Amino acid sequence: MSLEHPWVEPPAPGAVVDVAPGIAWLRMPLPFQLNHINLWLLEDGRGVAVVDTGVGLGDTRALWERIFAGPLRGRPISLWCRELGVLISGDQVLPKITTNVSVWPEEPHANPLRLYLDSLERFRPMPPETLVLPSHGLPFRGLHARLGALRDHHDARLAEALDALVEPLSAAELVPTLFRRELDDHQLVFALGESLAHLRLLESDGRVARAVGKDGVHRFRKA
Repeated sequence: MSLEHPWVEPPAPGAVVDVAPGIAWLRMPLPFQLNHINLWLLEDGRGVAVVDTGVGLGDTRALWERIFAGPLRGRPISLWCRELGVLISGDQVLPKITTNVSVWPEEPHANPLRLYLDSLERFRPMPPETLVLPSHGLPFRGLHARLGALRDHHDARLAEALDALVEPLSAAELVPTLFRRELDDHQLVFALGESLAHLRLLESDGRVARAVGKDGVHRFRKA
């Protein structure tokens, strides 16, 4: 099943589009190659609850002033309304790209890719006709198809990594295998973290072994 997009264009800068009863969509710019983030306004009694606010740059602040003024707080999360059949999926389920899943320095032994893949199963009981409101890209229907595609994507990445590890490689040395395009400095940081996440999952499954060289570099090889 392919994804169905009820809206083929995003809201214009500073504009708000109603997507479901009590839920409105707006979009803010980001200063990266991923150049936008979707925001959601939820009717909340006499006020409005805001799901994410964007990055506090001049362009974003100017657009907020065109919508309404007031203290704004929020962060991307997943919210499910059974009555409306609407899922605000945040970065968990995106229609085209995959969310970045990285190992970060403060949690070097975490297994975030396993946690992410396991978390996708929590969306499967939702009806196939669920309207998904993601943080990036267009709203869509076809949740179950997208969940399958996300799992297939990471399975393919894990297989590619495993095939490359016939000789010991560091996460940095694995990046060109998993990301076959030119990366800027911002993208390289996320690519390195994601390579580590794939290596960490393979290590936890016993499919690769880690060794620390005399140079202090952690390298991984197929077990």
